[in-house]
Amino acid sequence: MKKYIVLLISVLLVFSVGCSNDTVNEANDVNETNVIEDNNVAVEEDVVEESRSIQEIAEAFNTDLADMNIENLLNNYDYSVEMKEFMTENVLNDTFNQMNLGEIVEQKETTQENSNEFIIIGTPTIFENNQLTVNVVFNSSKEIAGFNYGVFETDEPAVSELSIEELTLAHLQAFNDGDYAALMDYVYSEDMLAIVSEEMYKATKEGMNTGKALEVKEPFSYEVQGYVIVSVPVIYENIKYNYNLVFDNKKIIAGSNIGDYEERISVNMPDSIEEVTLVSNVNDMALDGILTTPKEGTDFPCVILVHGSGASDKDETVLNNKPFRDIAWGLAERGIASYRYDKSNYSYPEKFINNPDATLYDETINDVAEIFKLIDELENINSVYILGHSLGGYSIPLIAEQIDAEGYIIMAGNTRPIEVLIDEQIKYLANLDGVVSEDEKSFIDSMTESINKIKDLESLDDTERVLGATKAYWSFLSTYDPIVHAEKMQSDVLVLQGERDYQVTFSDYQRWLDAFGTNDQWTFKVYEKLNHLMMSGEGEPSNADYSKTGFVDEQVIEDISKWIYDKK
Repeated sequence: MKKYIVLLISVLLVFSVGCSNDTVNEANDVNETNVIEDNNVAVEEDVVEESRSIQEIAEAFNTDLADMNIENLLNNYDYSVEMKEFMTENVLNDTFNQMNLGEIVEQKETTQENSNEFIIIGTPTIFENNQLTVNVVFNSSKEIAGFNYGVFETDEPAVSELSIEELTLAHLQAFNDGDYAALMDYVYSEDMLAIVSEEMYKATKEGMNTGKALEVKEPFSYEVQGYVIVSVPVIYENIKYNYNLVFDNKKIIAGSNIGDYEERISVNMPDSIEEVTLVSNVNDMALDGILTTPKEGTDFPCVILVHGSGASDKDETVLNNKPFRDIAWGLAERGIASYRYDKSNYSYPEKFINNPDATLYDETINDVAEIFKLIDELENINSVYILGHSLGGYSIPLIAEQIDAEGYIIMAGNTRPIEVLIDEQIKYLANLDGVVSEDEKSFIDSMTESINKIKDLESLDDTERVLGATKAYWSFLSTYDPIVHAEKMQSDVLVLQGERDYQVTFSDYQRWLDAFGTNDQWTFKVYEKLNHLMMSGEGEPSNADYSKTGFVDEQVIEDISKWIYDKK
C-alpha cells in the first residue's frame, strides 16, 4: 500500500504574483530597453510572442510545467519583473518534487477571467497522478505575472444525474451481487480504467470471503485535495469494512479502496453553547473567526486557538478531523469561551508568497497579537489565554513577548528546529513497513537536499524558496530557540503531549520538561494513546490515524478547563 508522507510544515506551491500599475510600467520600460540593446534578436522574439495568443502561451507553459522543462520555463516566456524573482531553477525543482503530477493526459478547453488589469487563463488538466486547473496570470504586456494550481473544473456536464452517494451505493450493490459487468458501466478516470476490470473486481470479491451482506449503513463523505471520498460502512457475515469511492467534480470515479470500518458520525453543536462570527483585522487583512461561548452567563475566560504550520482554516481541519472545533465546543460546555480564526496565509496566501522577507511573525505571531487586542476588549470576556498547537506551541514564547495573556497552553509544541522534525518524519513513515521503495528513497533524497540547503543558508539567494519559504524565514528560525525565549515568560504555562505523536515527538516535550519541570508556574500533562491532534489511536502511529474521523480526547479538554479555573 502506498505510504503518504504528511509533513509538519506545509510547502507553499502557489506563485500568484500580483503586480501594481507601477510594476507593469516598469516591466514595459525594461522590455523597451531590452529591445534596443538586443536589437534584431529582441525584435524577433517579440514578433514570435505577439503571434501567439495568451491561450496558446498558457497551454505551452502548462505543458512545460508538466514536462519539468526548466530550460523552456526560464528562457521561452516573458515574465513580469516580480515574477522573474521567483522563476529560478531551485524554486521550480522544489515545485516539481512536491507536486509529482506526472505527464499530461488531457488538457480541457481553457477559461478566461479578467481581474483588474490582469487576465487569468485556466486550463483544466488531467495529469497522470492528479487533476488540477493550471491558472496562468498575464499582465497587459502579455507577460506571465503568476501561476497556480487550482481545483479541476470544466464546463462539461457531470456524467450522471445521480448523486455521488447514490452512485456509490449502486456500485456497492453490484459488487455485492457479483455483477462485475455492471461495475464496468460506470465512468472511470483514465488512471482507473488502466486498473479496473471484471476480473479484478471478481478476484477482489472472492478473495475477501465476506459472506452475505447483512447491513449497509448510511454513507458519508469528505473532501481531500479537490476530490470527494464517499464511504459506505458495510457489515457482512465474516467481516465488516468501508467501501470507498473517490469522485472528481464531474462524478467520474477517480479511485476506490476498502477501508477500516467506521460509521457516519453526526456532529452537532451542543445546545448549551452558541457561536457568532467575529472578523478580526490583521494588517489590513480581514480574517474570518468564530467566538464560541456558553449560552448562559457572562464574564467568561477565553482561549485563542493558534494553528500549526501551513495554511489552516479556523477548525484546523485535517481530512475529516477538526481539532479546534472540538476544543472550542468542549471548553464552552465547561463555561469557557474560545476564538478560532482562519490563518492569514490561508485567507491571503499571496501575502506570504509574495513577501521574500516573511518570517514566523508574518505566518503566526502577528495574527495572534492583533486578535488578542480584539478579544481582550470584549465586554463578556474577563481574561484571555493562548493555546498554540504544533508550530503555534513552538511560537508561544515569541507570542508572550508581544502580548500579556493570563496564561499559555503549549499543545504538541516542538522545541527542535522544523527541518529536524521533517527529516525524522519522512524517514519514520518510509520505514513503517520495513521497506523503503525506490519512490520513497527518491523523495527522501529530494527532501534531504532541501534540508541541507536550510542548514547552509549562506548559499541561498534572498528570493530562493526551500520547502516553500525563503532565506529570511529560515534565517530567523535558525537563531530562534523557544526554550531560551520561554525563560522570560512570567505567566503560567500548561504543556500537553501525546505519546503517539510521531510529528512532534517526546524528545521535544522532554526539552520543555528539562527546562521548566521544577518551575511552579509550569504544568505538564502526557497522554499515552493520543496523537498529534490529541486524538486517540491504537497500534503503531502513522498518518493513517488522520484518515479516520476522530475527536480531541475529552480528558485533554477537561485538563485545560481545570487548569484555567485553578488560575482564577
